[in-house]
Amino acid sequence: MDLDAHLAAIATGDADAFGRWVAGAEAPLRGALRSFAARVDTEAILQEALLRVWQVAPRVALDGKPNALLRFARSAN
Repeated sequence: MDLDAHLAAIATGDADAFGRWVAGAEAPLRGALRSFAARVDTEAILQEALLRVWQVAPRVALDGKPNALLRFARSAN
């Protein structure tokens, strides 16, 4: 499922759309952080990444590939 379906609404400040995006993005983001869990506070990293996503979503440009916002979130880690 391409979570970018929520991007336009998130960019306008729709907190419910962001919540729906987080519901789909949380598991892949946690999975991406799993290998670091023994050395760092992955919960803090996840929360920071989600905050950054909320702040920069209006500037994220779709590039024709699915899940641009999720890919940005992974790079924000």
